[in-house]
Amino acid sequence: SFFPGRPRPAVASVLGRPPRHRWRATAAAMETGDDRFDGILLNIAQQSGSIDSILDTFFGFLNRKTDFFTGAQDEQAAEQLVLKYYKKHWKAGQKRREEQLEKNRIADEERKQRAEEKKRKDEEEYRKRQEEMANKSKIEEVTDEEAAKIKEDKAKAASSEDKKEEE
Repeated sequence: SFFPGRPRPAVASVLGRPPRHRWRATAAAMETGDDRFDGILLNIAQQSGSIDSILDTFFGFLNRKTDFFTGAQDEQAAEQLVLKYYKKHWKAGQKRREEQLEKNRIADEERKQRAEEKKRKDEEEYRKRQEEMANKSKIEEVTDEEAAKIKEDKAKAASSEDKKEEE
């Protein structure tokens, strides 16, 4: 039996035969992206190691424990059922992929813009510092004779300013 105390799932009902019991997933639960089996499926995926192995395990399970293959009236009914859900999830996956690509593109543009802004600010700051350094008074080492001449020039300039103020 599928689960002890529970009847086997009604897979064959989708293939054209009436279900043998009441236990089956509702269409609403399947349409909402039901994630209650994610833990179990993730465990299977980790143990399987590849997509091929996961699919082989799943279809082997359907063969051994359900009437998916034996209850089908023809091969196309089962194949179309598999393709129906493959296409459904393929579309959702592609939509999610496109959304992620767009999100990454926007993030890349924002990073590029911030980098250009930072570069511009750094260059502006560098230019300002260079100008400040050029405009600052420079400290030079002078000889005693040059120092005496500078003091004399300053004294003359100060005395000429005093004379101008007196006038």
